[in-house]
Amino acid sequence: MSLGSNRAVAAVLARCLLEPEFQQAVSGDPRTALKKYRLSEDARSSFDRFEFEKLKSFGGLITQTQHNFLWETFPNSRSLMKHYGIEVSVFGSYRQRTQLSTELSRQAKIVKFTDYLREFLLAGPNGQRCTGLLEMLLDERIRWELQELAKRSPRRKSRQPRLTADSRELDRLIPEFPKNVRSAEYRFDPLRLSAALQRRAFEPAHLNARVTRLIYRVDLATGQLSVFRATATAWKLFQLIDGRRSVAAILRASILNFPRSELRRYFESAYFAGLIKLRRSK
Repeated sequence: MSLGSNRAVAAVLARCLLEPEFQQAVSGDPRTALKKYRLSEDARSSFDRFEFEKLKSFGGLITQTQHNFLWETFPNSRSLMKHYGIEVSVFGSYRQRTQLSTELSRQAKIVKFTDYLREFLLAGPNGQRCTGLLEMLLDERIRWELQELAKRSPRRKSRQPRLTADSRELDRLIPEFPKNVRSAEYRFDPLRLSAALQRRAFEPAHLNARVTRLIYRVDLATGQLSVFRATATAWKLFQLIDGRRSVAAILRASILNFPRSELRRYFESAYFAGLIKLRRSK
């Protein structure tokens, strides 16, 4: 193979790594895709036999290395990806299907990759093979988003109106979730998953599917993150909060078979924990 042909082969391989669409074109029809390149017949024939999956894996390894910063904010998700042996294949697929830009900020890269990983896990059998990864990803994404919010927020305590003991006054107030609160429902408990990973005792066979509902809150004054477990009753009530309905309207819409006085306590407890705001109607 001539020196010129060697350089052309190197240029083709480099372009395949940089441009996933070009790699797909070459792997599908190398003769047509490489028509403009000055390649010897031996070189052209070698691309007919070339194992592009290995090149894809190499590209995945490069992309994985470029995203090593994910260990800082998504350590449990990365640990589970490693446990299931899908790191290189996921990053390789991500590289193939996503336009990567060196101009993106770290935050933008995190959003882009975790969005892709979520779609990957929701598509077909991927999530079923990687038990617990989807839950861990969502948990760590929420935590990361709240911590980023705290970094951007001025360090001052928010004031809420005094809550009176009068139930009629409470009923007239409108509950809403503040921007520093998130909630999620899981098939597997991410807190237990995290604990098992920290102990290096994670075993998919030992996982039991059990609905877990968590509410996350970051203190914008201190940056401290708190996680609360929500009961089924509290969750059903809070699902009715839309920022428009009053406590009384929510209680009327609820099909929960509990005394209203008892249900009001959920709103009072959530208010004092900083999980909801209560405002008067305009």
